[in-house]
Amino acid sequence: MSIFFNELLESVKLMDEVVKGQRVLSLEHNIDAIQGNEIRKATDLGVGTVNATNQPKELVFSE
Repeated sequence: MSIFFNELLESVKLMDEVVKGQRVLSLEHNIDAIQGNEIRKATDLGVGTVNATNQPKELVFSE
C-alpha cells in the first residue's frame, strides 16, 4: 500500500482510541501575548485574524 494510505490508516486507528477513551489528544496550542505580537508582526495579520487561525479546534463527537 502507499505511504499516504498507511499514514491515514494509522491516524484513523489513533482517533478511534481517542473516541474510545483509550488515548488522550496530544495536540495543544499555547501562545502568550508576546508570541502573539511577534506572529502579527511577522505575518502582517490583525489581532482577530491571528486569534481565529491559532485557536485549537474543538472536537465534537456524536454518538
